[in-house]
Parts: sequence; C-alpha cells; structure tokens
Amino acid sequence: MKQIEWLESVNFDAGWVDDQALVAEAVEGFNYKSFNDTPAGRLALGDLPKEVALWKGAASFVGKSSLPVENQGNAGFCVGFGTCRAIEYTNLCEIVAGEAETFRPLSRGVVYAGSRVEANGGKSPFRGDGSTGGGAAKFVTKYGVLDEGIYEGFDLTKYNIPMIREWGTKGVPDALEPLIKQHPVSNATVVGNIDEARRALAQGYGISVCSNQGFTTSRGLNGVCQPSGNWAHCMCCSGYMWIGNDLYFFIENSWGNYMGTKNPCPMGANNGTFLCRGDTFSRMLGSRDSYCFAGVQGFVRRKIDWTF
Repeated sequence: MKQIEWLESVNFDAGWVDDQALVAEAVEGFNYKSFNDTPAGRLALGDLPKEVALWKGAASFVGKSSLPVENQGNAGFCVGFGTCRAIEYTNLCEIVAGEAETFRPLSRGVVYAGSRVEANGGKSPFRGDGSTGGGAAKFVTKYGVLDEGIYEGFDLTKYNIPMIREWGTKGVPDALEPLIKQHPVSNATVVGNIDEARRALAQGYGISVCSNQGFTTSRGLNGVCQPSGNWAHCMCCSGYMWIGNDLYFFIENSWGNYMGTKNPCPMGANNGTFLCRGDTFSRMLGSRDSYCFAGVQGFVRRKIDWTF
C-alpha cells in the first residue's frame, strides 16, 4: 500500500526529542509554570461544555469548515507543525471573541528553526531534525510567529524542506527576526493532565502535544485510533467530546491524508484528525512537554478606503 510505504519511510524518531533538562529551562522563563496557575485554570469542571471543537470558529474567517490537513513530508519538523496549529486555533478563538485581527496561516519553518537554535542560545543541541515542545513555546513567547508570506527574499508560502532544515541548523535568518517580533505570543504554559486540557480547550486555547505515544494508522468506529507503538512526535489537540461515558480528545496530525477517508472524525474535523481516548491522552500529557498558548499578537484587521 502506497500510504503505508510512505509512513514507513518517515523517521519518526527525529521529530520530538524528550529532553527534560531543556524543557525545564524553557518553562522556568514562563509567566505561568502550569495551566492550573493561570486565571483560566480555575474554571470549574462542572462549568465546561460537553464537547469542544476549536475549528468550528474557522468557517467565518478561513472560508472552510475546518483548517486544512497538514503534511510535513519526510522531515522531522513536527514541533513546528503542532505548535503553529495550536497557536492558529488560539488566534481564531481570539478573533471569534472580538479581537480585530485577520487570520493568516503561520510559517512552520520559522517556529521549528527557532525552537532548535534561538531558543537554545543560538546553537542547536540536537542531531537530526528533532526539537522540543518547550523550545517552540519559548521561541514564540520570546520572539513570536510569522505568517506564510514573502519577506526579505524568503518565500514562506512554499514548504521548502531543505531551507527549513538549514534554518534548523543555523537559526532563523536575522533579517526575519524584527518581523517575527511584531507578533509575539504573550503566554505559553504546560498542560499536564486532562482536566487542564479540557479547561484550556473550552476557553479557546490550542494545545501542542509532545510524546512517544503512537497510534494505529487508520481510524476505527467514531474516528477513534487505538494506541499502538511509539512515535516521538508533536501533534495538536483541538477539542474533546464524550462518547457514552468515555472522554475522547481530537488530535490533529501533520502526515497528510494517510488515514484515508473511512470512519472520519465527528463534528467536521479535518481528515488529518483522529479521536484519542482520555486515558491515552493522559499518558501523553505525562511527558510534561505539551503547551497551550494565549495572547497571540496577530495580524491587525485593516479597513482601507479605496475611494480616492
């Protein structure tokens, strides 16, 4: 099967690096060390909605029912993908709440490279393509994000693996840093358990999830994937729902349409998404390298008077 052959060619081990020392150093600089420490972390569980789908707010601002499926290809840039998708959801929810901004897709390469180099004092400590979620969270709060535009001769509208890999070694080009710093993320904090995750999602905060937990490569009944094997990987958690008495979380992957179209996820999730049981998700958060993001200084909405 072509899809399975492609999956087997991907070096999953290169995507996320479980380096608790680097993560601890990153978290030390955060305003809030865990989501429970934030004002939003005090919301009572009884006040949470039964189901949350962050992409539901996308239709009004991106012209589609959900954000598109991501495909990182044969490169271990998942930390950039999972982090950016989580921030995009936070940004969309801020717009829904009334902030005067325009949604724009973010450059995965900028966040990936920054998580390796700028977040680690200007020199990458990693071999291969790997990085940490904490490095990405540190970069977006210390520096910021940049949308998929063309800047200073760099075309970020195209997914350029060789260019991103070079940046992951040398760092984000200096010419882009002033532009990135125009769009900082005010806060990132660790999401360490499923109660924190539900509170964060219910209040419109996307979550990047880093762990070694693998899954089956096709969805079963209700769009559920079963835990299977090990993936050193970063993905995005974009919602939750109950099926009977069991809690499930929506997980967006960045491997394209590898799961096919059978047993799609409910609630209109994109085809790169699957449902994960709450107990499995709890183990993933136990890696202590998963984050939610708040206060995205996005792209200001402008009304231009063309009658001149």
